[in-house]
This record gives sequence, C-alpha cells and structure tokens, in this order.
Amino acid sequence: MIPIKIRPDHGESLTGFLRRCAGSQGYTQLDDFLRWLGHDYGRPLIEELPGIAERLSIPLAEIDEIAPRARATKPLLEWRFQRANRDPFCPACLEEGQHWQQAWRICFVSACAKHELRLLDACERCRQPITPRSGGYGSCGCGYPLSKMRAPKADAGEVEVARLLQGERSFSDSADDRPAHPDPATNRILQFLASHSRRKRTGKEGKEGLPSDVAEAISYMKPVHDLLLNWPASFDEEVAERWRRSARGQTAAQRLGRWYQQLMSIEGPTGRLLQDRLVTVVKQRFGDPYATSKGGGDKSWLAAAQAARRLGLRAERLVAAVASGAVPGHIHASGLGHRHTVISIEAVEEIRLNRANYRTGKDLTEFLSISKKQLALLMEAGVIAEVPVEERPPLVEGRFKLDTIVAAVEAIASRMVPTRETDGVTVPFREISLRKTTDRSALLRVYRAIFDGQIVPVESCDQSSALGDICFRAHDVREALRSSSLGTMSVQDVSRVTGWKYECVSHWCQQGFLKAQREALPSREVWAIEISNLSEFQSKYVVVADLARRRGTTSRAMIASCERAGIPTFGSKVVGTTTRGHLLEIGDLVSALANH
Repeated sequence: MIPIKIRPDHGESLTGFLRRCAGSQGYTQLDDFLRWLGHDYGRPLIEELPGIAERLSIPLAEIDEIAPRARATKPLLEWRFQRANRDPFCPACLEEGQHWQQAWRICFVSACAKHELRLLDACERCRQPITPRSGGYGSCGCGYPLSKMRAPKADAGEVEVARLLQGERSFSDSADDRPAHPDPATNRILQFLASHSRRKRTGKEGKEGLPSDVAEAISYMKPVHDLLLNWPASFDEEVAERWRRSARGQTAAQRLGRWYQQLMSIEGPTGRLLQDRLVTVVKQRFGDPYATSKGGGDKSWLAAAQAARRLGLRAERLVAAVASGAVPGHIHASGLGHRHTVISIEAVEEIRLNRANYRTGKDLTEFLSISKKQLALLMEAGVIAEVPVEERPPLVEGRFKLDTIVAAVEAIASRMVPTRETDGVTVPFREISLRKTTDRSALLRVYRAIFDGQIVPVESCDQSSALGDICFRAHDVREALRSSSLGTMSVQDVSRVTGWKYECVSHWCQQGFLKAQREALPSREVWAIEISNLSEFQSKYVVVADLARRRGTTSRAMIASCERAGIPTFGSKVVGTTTRGHLLEIGDLVSALANH
C-alpha cells in the first residue's frame, strides 16, 4: 500500500485531488493511477469511497467531504450536475499553484470566477479533450503543460454563474437577499431557467439535456446570463412575455401553466426570491386576481401549495381544511372559476407546531424508548391518554400530546434520589413489564405509583433520559408487585431464582411435575406458579443437573450412575439429539440408599 502524504484541500475537486495523488506517486497519467485504485472515475468509484480511502491511507471523512453525492447540501458537490466526460481547468489558477476547483466540475460553469477567464477542456497542442480519466495534475496526456495554455476572457454572465454557484452572489446581489450559505437548490434553479427560457420548435420546454462541455455550457446558460446581469428587468420581461403568449385564463397559474408550477415548487431562499418577484410582476403589470387579492404580494400570506410543502402535507388536504373553516385562510375565485387559497404565515406556523406536538403511537414509543405493549399498558393504567378526536387541532396525525407526556416524564425524573450502597440492583422502566409478573393489575398499580411519585427513580442516569432509561430500585418494584400478588411467580422468576433453564421449568409445568396455572395475557399465555407449589416440587424432586454440580461431575455421568443403581429419572425434555431437565424423586434416592 502506497502511503499518501497529501490531504484534500477545501474547495478542491475530487478529480483534482486524485490528480495530485497520482503526481505525488510518480504517475504522469491519471488513468494509470485510477487503474491502480481499481476504478475509473465514475459512479463505481464514488460508491466505493471507503475502499478508495483505505487504499490511499487517508481518513474517509476527508475524502468524503470533497466527493460528489446525490442530494448534496453543497451545490458544487451535486452528483447529477457533475461533468461526466470533461474536466475543465483555469490555466491561470494552475500557474499560481491553485488546486483544481469543485466549481469547474459543474456542467453549468464555463468561467473562473477569480481570474474571469474561460475554462479550457481540451489541449491546444494535441486537441484531445481533458477528461476525469486522462492527463495528469499539471499536463495533458501528450505532456504539454496545462498552465501554459491561453484562455480567452470570459463573458460577464459566465463569471456571474460561477459566483452564484460558489455562494459569492445571489440573483439580486443584495446583502439582504444573499443566503448565508450557497443555496442547495441553485443547480435545479439554473437548469429550470436555462431549459425553459429558449423557444422550442416543438413547443416542449424543459426537456433539453445538460451541457457536456464548456462550449455547450456557454450556449445553454445564455438566458441565465441575461437574468443575472439585468436583474430583475430581464426576469420581469420573461414573465411578461410568457403572460402575453398565453390567452388562457386570468390567473398566474392559468396563464403561465407548467412554468409557473415548476417555479412555485422550488424550495429555498433563491426559489422564494424568484417566486416573490413573479407575484410582484403580475400584480404590477396585469392585476391578476391571484396577485392582487389578499395575501398575493404580502409576505405574511402563503399560497396553499407553498404552505403544504412547508408542512409536508398534500395541498388538497390543506385547501379542504380552509374551505371547511378548520384553518383560517382566504379562497379567491377568478372569472373562469379558478380557485386560489392563501393562508397566513401565523396559521401555517401554528399548524407546524401542532403537528410537531401531536405524535403517533410509533413516534411516542421511540421517543420514550419503550415497547408498543408497554405503551398500551400505560394507557390502560391511565397515566398516558389519547387526546379525543374532537379536541385535536386540524391537520395533525398524532393521537398523543407530546408536551403533556414530556411534563409527566420530567416530573418523574425530577424526583431522583441519590444511589446508596444498600440499594443493590436497579431496573430500567422499560423492563418493568409483564415479564416481571403475571398479575396485570399489580403492574398497572406500579405504573400509577411511579407517575404519582410513590416509587422514585435513582440517579443512575441524567434527568434528560427517556422514560424507558429511567432506573428504579429493583427492591422497590418487587415489593410493589408482591404487595398485590404475593406468592405468585412466573417461569422467568423461578428460572432466575433457582438457576434452572427457562425451557425446563416451562416443560415441567406443562407435564404436571410442577403445579402451575395457565393465565392468559393479551399477546400470549403464561404459567403462574404459587410459591407453595414450588416448595412442594423441591421437596419431591431433585434436579439431576444440580446434584451433578454438587458432586463435581456431569449430568450424563450422574444419569448413567442412576441407571446402574436402578433409579429412574423423570421429566426430561428432548432437545435435538439430547435431553435435558432430568428429575429424580427424593423417595427413590432414599430407598436406594436404604437398600445399599
């Protein structure tokens, strides 16, 4: 394994880093280095980053930080928009010793924002393209130095696209409108504006493929160059032209059609900037009922579709809630019957808070760190309750009000007492279940005692722990259970106290050697064993495994000795090719000793 002594730099592209690695190991051609790695640049290499990091002897986190991915939070790392067959560069940056930049990998970028030069993606001597698989760090495959090539001056619009993707400007280039970080939706917005702004012969917009090289990027992004250089006049004219070309309907949704729908579906600060500008243009120029009605140009109101996206709901459900009066809002109708619903931001925020506060049973079990069965028992005990349907706020899925339950759990945690040396074993709340007892009513009383403060937790965890993690003295829990079910034990209890295997105890109960009652629980049936019956069993039988352990031998040897002495065994259970759980009657042992 070759030790790589270099590390990825901030803003460096993955292909550029691989070129540096290749150069540091004496490779003049990137494809030779990639063959040593085991993958050409592409999807297989991206998917196998852990193996690549190990092969390069560098931490995975460092290479993962510069690697493209699907749904990337940084627009420069979004895999869908990475160039597949070109790896352009700025010769001035390479001349200054700069690394290959992430911005150069995005298919919409055709210029270096720093030097305002057009990127090159082919060798000026051999005319061969520079790809993510060819050439080296500082030279073409033919050996010609990349830094010595001559790059033309880039157009102003090309430079602005590069600045936009690097987060150095916004569409309006205003400090108030500029996001704190590059907008993750920038690539999608650029694709939408570029592909929809050129007139198509067939009339079908938005279906054009992505540009593959620098020349195609310049042509493809020309409409966006105009928007950036002449904001907002160029965008306003685009909206007005689309409005005039359509003679259908009176509202923005009707006149602008699919273009409007796609624009309004874009999330993020840049999307909201374009959407607000659209509403302003329509309001000022055309008096659209959608834009001039209450909420259109006022940022304190949202369209139902936009509000639904924020809430994670179907727009139809939100519109129905407004129509029924459950949610405050306004519905406006155009002359052709188009209905537009707007909702105040205050109402949307209230719905969002309510949806976060009302949780489903599944959410609640995960939040409290308890089982579904335990939640049902807590509800049966009356310490956790559903909110009646008629009392729930609109558009919530959950049945339980989280803040009420959190307050109850915090009250339990606030009663924690210091752990003492005499406390012994503790038990977390999640284990206080029907596995501890067969008496359902006793368990419910224990739950009520915990929530009422009669049984208090001990300081084995912090007060921010989930309910299932809060611990109680096992002695307190046992005493509370025993107070109402004194003398009754489960198979688990007998197994824990005696050390006998659970399956053997259950088998003895089933065969009648150990007297027990069958009790039905909601999910299964269990054995309930009276202590008097356990005492009777121990006075009549001795377990062969216990006897063998006391004599320092094995159960198999003890059974063989009993067979030679003519002493029969009982109650064994067949498990595969062996048996376990053999019993000896104490009376037979006494008789054998007397005869001996």
